[in-house]
Amino acid sequence: MAIARVIYTVRDAKGKDATTEVKLPEALGLAGLTDWAILFATILNDFTSGRIRKCQLTLEVALSEFTSNLLEDNSDVEEVGAFEFVTADGERVKMNVPGMQNSATVGNSDDLDQTDVQTAAIITAMTAGITTATNSTLVQPCSIAEDDIVDVLFAREVHRNSGKRRSY
Repeated sequence: MAIARVIYTVRDAKGKDATTEVKLPEALGLAGLTDWAILFATILNDFTSGRIRKCQLTLEVALSEFTSNLLEDNSDVEEVGAFEFVTADGERVKMNVPGMQNSATVGNSDDLDQTDVQTAAIITAMTAGITTATNSTLVQPCSIAEDDIVDVLFAREVHRNSGKRRSY
C-alpha cells in the first residue's frame, strides 16, 4: 500500500519553525487527502499555540520500473545543478538538482551545457511542460503564483552542503 504524508509547519512566537507529520493511505485519492489535511489543520489550530504556516501533501511514487536509478561510484549530492527559470511576468523560479553529473558543465566553467541531452531535457520539461500518458494532458511547471515558466535564466554547477534543501 502506498502512503501519503501530510506535513504541517508550525511557527512559534520566536520565529522558529517545527513540523509534524501524519501518514495516510494514498488510496484516499488527492481530493480525499486534501479534504483530510484541511480538516486536521483546524484541529491542530485549536491545539497549538503556534501559527500553522503551511501544509504539504507528499505522495510517494514507485520509480524502480521507470528509471535505472544506478548509483555511480563518483556521485556526490553536494554537486548541484542550479537552475533559475522565469515566468512571462518576470517572476524567478529556482530549482536545485543534487548529484549532477560532472560531464554536464561546459569546459572548465561552472556553466551547465544547455545543449547536453540531459540538461536540455530538464530545461524543456520546465519551460514547455510534459504531456502525461494517462490522459494526454500537458502539465506545465509554474511559479508559486501559478504563472507558467517560459524560459531559463541560467543553469550552473554549485556546491552545497548535503541535507534538506530549502523549499521556495
